Amino acid sequence: RQTADRPVAARHLGPTYFRNSVLACFGIRGVEASALVGLLNSAPVAFYHRMRQADSRQRSFPQVKVSHLQALPIPSEVHALAPLARRLEVLAAERIRLGLELARVLAERCGADPLGLWRRLRRLLARGTTGLHGRLRRMTGLPGACLDGPVASYLGGLERLEPQWVAERRRLDILACRLYGLDESQSDLVLRETTRRLR
Repeated sequence: RQTADRPVAARHLGPTYFRNSVLACFGIRGVEASALVGLLNSAPVAFYHRMRQADSRQRSFPQVKVSHLQALPIPSEVHALAPLARRLEVLAAERIRLGLELARVLAERCGADPLGLWRRLRRLLARGTTGLHGRLRRMTGLPGACLDGPVASYLGGLERLEPQWVAERRRLDILACRLYGLDESQSDLVLRETTRRLR
């Protein structure tokens, strides 16, 4: 993603068109794509990028540029991130599936555009699932009774997935810190600062 204060990466397997807010990368020879995506999304890379690149600290439209990505140091043992990154890919796919189904059901109930609801729902999910039911009720304006049945089922699935998602993200961040040679106090600083910036 180009307009962001840190690298935000995802794999895209099929050819497609995209707009100028996305940077396309071919990866690094000898590095598994999952490991590279995991590294790019990790806390130490976010921290490093924010400290090194003035463009990332702009109040309006912070930027990630191709030259920024090319300048990132890649640890020699980056392949160790691959299993955790693959697990996060599976969890992310399940979060998306549940979220899209939830948006579809909500759109039917409140007569709204499902894609528009999905976009708003993604912003809610980015802040975690704590209090999601209430936040969803405020977002849609639907009475609590309309959020029962299938809606409650999808919400429950998202809430059950959240602890796994958070735990796997933390494991990946801690391992990435180790791969960069950070000690415990340095890792704590990076994780604390990155978590604070995500709020």
